[in-house]
Amino acid sequence: MPGPIAPIQMIALEGAARSLGVTLQVQDIRTADDIPAAFAVASRAGAQAALIAEESMFIVHRARVTEFAARHKLPAVYPFLLPVTDTYGLMAYTVKAPELHRNVAAYVDRILKGAKVIDLPVQQPTKFESVINRASRES
Repeated sequence: MPGPIAPIQMIALEGAARSLGVTLQVQDIRTADDIPAAFAVASRAGAQAALIAEESMFIVHRARVTEFAARHKLPAVYPFLLPVTDTYGLMAYTVKAPELHRNVAAYVDRILKGAKVIDLPVQQPTKFESVINRASRES
């Protein structure tokens, strides 16, 4: 079952797609067994690219995802570096993890010193990484 972040991502993606005039085809992938069919349906429907959601399942099964993206000639963008660095995916765009880890450590420190969670400011990442694999199977 997809984790709790996918619905939040889908709302943001639908809004972005509308503003760009892009048609978004959503494939419901709940298990690794759904991956082949989702790529086949997207390919038959004329999809021109794939945007992979930020779900741990897609990290665990990154080899299958990049394999089917290549098989269906769908360039894919991943929210993690591993599909690009480990399994020849095309492109990744993600937050810089070390910055997030430092911010989490600072929040934990403040909480342990007595700060109330509700009083801590909400922070957004400010540093991102973009990686393009020139030797991708998908290109």
